[in-house]
This record gives sequence, structure tokens and C-alpha cells, in this order.
Amino acid sequence: MSQGTLGGTSERVISGRALVLYLVLLTAGIGLQSSVAVHLNFLGAQPDFLLTLALCVALLTDASIGAGAGFISGLVTAAIAGPTLGTFLITRIVAAWAVGALRRRFVRVGVGVTLLGVGAGSVLAGVLYGFSNPRIGLAHWLSLTFVGAVMNLLVALPLAVLARWKTVRL
Repeated sequence: MSQGTLGGTSERVISGRALVLYLVLLTAGIGLQSSVAVHLNFLGAQPDFLLTLALCVALLTDASIGAGAGFISGLVTAAIAGPTLGTFLITRIVAAWAVGALRRRFVRVGVGVTLLGVGAGSVLAGVLYGFSNPRIGLAHWLSLTFVGAVMNLLVALPLAVLARWKTVRL
């Protein structure tokens, strides 16, 4: 099996450099999610750096690696947010897997595909979270889902450009 990268190959082996980049971005995402995201609250929603990272990984690899990144995102988010471990795990795994499966429909991942994938994945995660946590009100859930998806799109563009540039050029 030859060495693949996060740059869009269909192989399941990830290069060491791509893995190091993912760990650096994951560490930065943890710091941003736990300290900065709470201050970027708009209409009750805030950006989800860890979900966005998992969706970008899914867009640059495939569904199974995306699901793994979704698992890590859900686990870390639950550790930061509190007692909803199962909800965060399932919603992140399913959303990242679905975006990774969507990735197979496109030849290249560009800006439009990044917007489509992260937007669709964020909305899917929000919908699943709303179904699994019905105690939140409808208006709050809509804000979390759709305003949160727009905020994730703003985070996704520089993240996807950095990940694609660093992994394709290495």
C-alpha cells in the first residue's frame, strides 16, 4: 500500500506530515473552542472549530477517515461542553462520514465544494443534535443549526486552504 496524503487521494494511509498537521490543528481547535468560541456568540450560536476541522478532514480524505475525525471531534467537544458525550459522538461521526461520502462525488475539492461540504455537514450535525436533544427550544435550535453553519463556513475556508496547501505541497 503506497503512502497517501490528506490532499485528496483515495488511499486510506495518511502521510506523517498530514497527521502532524492534523494534530496541530486539533490542538489549536481545542484552544479556540474552549476559550474563543464562547466570545463569538451571535444569535445564540457560535462557531464549532472542532466540527469544522472534522468536516474539512472528511472533504480531503474519505468517509472512514472523516468518521474517525468526527469521533475525535465529538469526544473532545463532549469533554469541553459537558455531559452529552453520546450526542456529540454520534452527530459528529455521522456528519463527517456523510461529508466524506459526499467527497467521492467530486473530482477536486475547491472553495465551492468546501462550502457545500462544511455547510451541509454542519446542518446535518445540528439537525441530529436537535433530534437527540429535544429539550432545546425551536428558535434556539434553528439558530444553533443555521447561524452556526454560517459561522463554521467562515472558519472552514482558511482551514481548508491551509490543510490542502500544506498536505498537497509536502
